[in-house]
Amino acid sequence: FFINPYGEEVQNMARTRAELEEAVRQLRLLNADEEVQQLADAEDWARYDYNSAMSEMKQKGLEEGIEEGIVQGEKRTNLKIVRKMLEKKMDINLISELTGLTEEEIKSLL
Repeated sequence: FFINPYGEEVQNMARTRAELEEAVRQLRLLNADEEVQQLADAEDWARYDYNSAMSEMKQKGLEEGIEEGIVQGEKRTNLKIVRKMLEKKMDINLISELTGLTEEEIKSLL
């Protein structure tokens, strides 16, 4: 009814002419009432703000997820390199100096 108050569907739904006339009258009152119109506008803006905020949060989450994935990938690569260094019997102090890992962290990979 609110989308197309004068359409064929509304005419078919109306049981009597009096009911349809009352619905149209109510619609005109709603449209004419500035306070009701402002409330409807406020609801539209609230919905827009909510959707916008959700979209922004989703984008931020994706960016953070990508960044975290890169960090995790770098860590895995570094651990593989450290394991290979250990396999080659490199000195733990040298590995620590080159990678920034502590001796304890390196020994935990043994």
